[in-house]
Amino acid sequence: MTTRPEFAEVAGQLLRSVADDLGRQGVACDLAGDVLTMRFADGTKCTLIRQTPTDQVWLADGVLAWYFDWQADTGDWTDGRGRGRLATILRDVLERRLGSPLHLAFSPAP
Repeated sequence: MTTRPEFAEVAGQLLRSVADDLGRQGVACDLAGDVLTMRFADGTKCTLIRQTPTDQVWLADGVLAWYFDWQADTGDWTDGRGRGRLATILRDVLERRLGSPLHLAFSPAP
């Protein structure tokens, strides 16, 4: 279990790293505070949100949502319902939205 300041640092680094990675690949995205919004040509969007009250990062894609917990022992974000790792799920969501393969190289932690 991480402390609240540790969570804030790790989650903040995650959002910045994902935004930088996607920007380099031409994916339209905006980081404003605790919310990273990714926009697509068809007008849809998905968001990655730091939820400090629950110490989670949430990914929302239309009516679908995932809630990721930081696993300090493995250095990874995993869905609290056992649906997988953030990097894998985010890549799958973005590839489906973009209609083409995407290589994500963001750092999950500082």
